[in-house]
Amino acid sequence: MPDPLTHFALPFALASPFFGVKTAFIIGTIALLPDFDVIFRIHRSFTHSIIFILCVCLPIMIFKRNKFTLMSFLALTSHLIMDMFQTYTPILYPLISESIHININAGIIIDQSIKPYLTTTLKFAPTNFTQFSSFNAPLFINMMLPIAMILILIPIITGKIYYNNHRLFNIPYNKITIVLFALNETKDIESFIDKIKSNGLNKIILVSNHLNNEINELAKRKDLIIIYHEDISKTIKSILNYTNTPYIFIINYDSKNVKKILTVDNTRVH
Repeated sequence: MPDPLTHFALPFALASPFFGVKTAFIIGTIALLPDFDVIFRIHRSFTHSIIFILCVCLPIMIFKRNKFTLMSFLALTSHLIMDMFQTYTPILYPLISESIHININAGIIIDQSIKPYLTTTLKFAPTNFTQFSSFNAPLFINMMLPIAMILILIPIITGKIYYNNHRLFNIPYNKITIVLFALNETKDIESFIDKIKSNGLNKIILVSNHLNNEINELAKRKDLIIIYHEDISKTIKSILNYTNTPYIFIINYDSKNVKKILTVDNTRVH
């Protein structure tokens, strides 16, 4: 089978651009869960079945529909697929009692001419959940170590460079409150809030002059503070009452240009 480091590295590298390194680390760790069957001294058991993974993940994805749960499911699935291309895996158990192995032999021969070749073999073997007597499995193998390290290090290095180049005035993000004015519209505002949070800015106050059930539900899902906008003086007073960070950044939301920061206030809150 692919070693645990490779099982971790691939989903980690794919998730990092969308979720950041910290969340991608969690997703990469989730990808290792099918191998926890070794606790029972059995490897490639029912935990390596897409049917079992669906039964566990589908209720979670229905109850909590977001990108993280979907990516976690894909990370688990990647583990099964990588194993299936390496060795016999009960990926469709119990619908199919046999384990499946897909063997691909491909390459390009360069001689007097260029000759690509590709052969694919689908193999089946009886599924056997026999306990092993001793545990002797490497955390990584020499052949895959350079690839796994590249997959892990590139997101960390590039993420660090991006983070340092895009920090607002190099202020720690836990000292910043985002005040999001959405007075005229709320179209696509949830995705905009997700983008703010994905960059590490978690303290958000939403100011709106048309509170409704949709806005209230959004606030609950995203852990936001809602302030009803009456007049500017009352609104500012409410913002200061709810803010416990030394810096406030105010964004006037515009769905047509959500990346534009219209007002930035780095005045200390006293």
